[in-house]
Amino acid sequence: MCALFILIFVDPSQSRCSGWMVHATNGQGTSLWIFVGLFTALPTAWICYNVLRWKQFSQRVYDSAAGNDYGPFPNALPKKLYDRYRPDSSTFQYNGMFVVVNVGWSLFCTIPLWLMLTSCTNLPRYLGY
Repeated sequence: MCALFILIFVDPSQSRCSGWMVHATNGQGTSLWIFVGLFTALPTAWICYNVLRWKQFSQRVYDSAAGNDYGPFPNALPKKLYDRYRPDSSTFQYNGMFVVVNVGWSLFCTIPLWLMLTSCTNLPRYLGY
């Protein structure tokens, strides 16, 4: 939401990213709207999909942890290979892994905001870069 509010309500004409275009060293420009779409809108849609189907999603994670199913993509790996590298359900910290994945996913979704901060503002200059 922050990225969308910035793109909609902030006038970029006085910044280094006029028209919300980030220019590479070779002069090629890329719109920040594309970055927001790829790194924020699509992951948000995936998260909303999981939230709406939370019961099935959590059951799938539980079954995988309990060893009741044959992985997320049963046809992608042979069963022997999957069973050989499967984490031990008694020692593998599924809750901790779930937290790490969600925090990482949230940081991944902030890439457009960091791009706005570093490319369109004078913050790097103030920090000595």
